[in-house]
Amino acid sequence: MRRRGRGRGRGRVVLPGFTDSHVHFPTWALAQNEVKLDGCTSRAEALARIRDAGRTSSWLRGHGWRDADWPDGRPPSRHDLDAIMSHFPDDCVFEAPRGPDRWGRRFLGKEEVRRGLATRFEGIPNVHYGDDDHFVCGDRGVSEWTINGTTVDGIRVDVRGCDLWTFGSDGRIVRKDSFWKIRDA
Repeated sequence: MRRRGRGRGRGRVVLPGFTDSHVHFPTWALAQNEVKLDGCTSRAEALARIRDAGRTSSWLRGHGWRDADWPDGRPPSRHDLDAIMSHFPDDCVFEAPRGPDRWGRRFLGKEEVRRGLATRFEGIPNVHYGDDDHFVCGDRGVSEWTINGTTVDGIRVDVRGCDLWTFGSDGRIVRKDSFWKIRDA
């Protein structure tokens, strides 16, 4: 290697120090709207921060938690019935897509609605709602989604569906009416 300029390399190769001081702007920008969960000592604390953060879009992202250090070791989840049920008043109604009646199965009151929603999570433990779109007009709303997962019997579920919502004067859900597509085998 040719020697250029002055230096004290004494015959060895000397390279300048490499520094990489930069920001990945898109990642940084997205992180500005995320819920910062650093230092949360429990799932309840993380859920409280999530609840208090408010939503600026249909997605709410969080970062920085370590659920392995929490007493119950469980991360925040859409399957948290306590958090879900906080959006329903005592006199709410849930009409499930399947059941003996033409409206499916009707669950009346907060405890019954909780039981009805729990059966969904128990029957499809890895249930996931995605590819969703929502709108609200007055006291009514619609959510369109794809539900997928595998039932406890090993049957794969992957269908489109929707919820028709009715909201009370306090903004909580007084009625949830669910519909799923029926797929031929």
